[in-house]
Amino acid sequence: MKRILVGCSAALLSLSIQAQDEARPVDAPPNAFETLEQRWYASPSVFWAFADGGRDTDNGYGAALAVGRAFTQELLLEGVAQFNQFDHDRGGETADLIGLGVNGLFFLTRKTPAYLLLGAAYGDVSSHPGGEEDYGTLLMNVGGGYWWKPFDLGFIKGMSLRTDAIWRLDAHNDRRTGDTEDNGRKAFQDILLSVGLVVPIGAVAVPPPPEPEPVEVAPVVAPLDIDGDGVTDDVDQCPDTPPGTAVDTSGC
Repeated sequence: MKRILVGCSAALLSLSIQAQDEARPVDAPPNAFETLEQRWYASPSVFWAFADGGRDTDNGYGAALAVGRAFTQELLLEGVAQFNQFDHDRGGETADLIGLGVNGLFFLTRKTPAYLLLGAAYGDVSSHPGGEEDYGTLLMNVGGGYWWKPFDLGFIKGMSLRTDAIWRLDAHNDRRTGDTEDNGRKAFQDILLSVGLVVPIGAVAVPPPPEPEPVEVAPVVAPLDIDGDGVTDDVDQCPDTPPGTAVDTSGC
């Protein structure tokens, strides 16, 4: 079942990349990644976890909260807190997993909102079936996701929907987590399918207007009066009038 889910997730991601990798029209609306414009974001989500058979639990639900920011045009980093609960196969109890870590979201191109996800976290598991009910573990996440076109909800502008498919490795390295002593697995492999919101935090920074280019102003040169008769040369029709000669408005 898990191999089928992983294969389907990879195929969907590949198809979305292929479909979106064509040149976007100049007048196309911005995608979800572009609407962030260097702002921080909060991303609450819910997910369904297909549990590793070695857990001796049913599949379970979970919730997560990520807070992140775009640091380059292709890379987003986010801190993530998650909670996951599984019912015991034998009933009556639940196993709880709490994780705290970091994810990196790698956008394959600037033309597509599909991305690869790599992450690591510390996990704390309690009430797990087996000889070791409570243990700490290293969680590693590998998967992909898609950010859908932004939309406005009331006064919140540029919200987006986010979907992820993640393979999570619970590398606890302790066989006592199985049904009996030394009968468990040193690692569990879970598949998480999640849907969540992306909510930008803060207003878009408006860049200052560019400085106006300096305009060269030609110096004003007063018209000459070479013969000194009081009429400037640009209108003087008799430019060689002897000094002291009375002239009219045309210089004659």
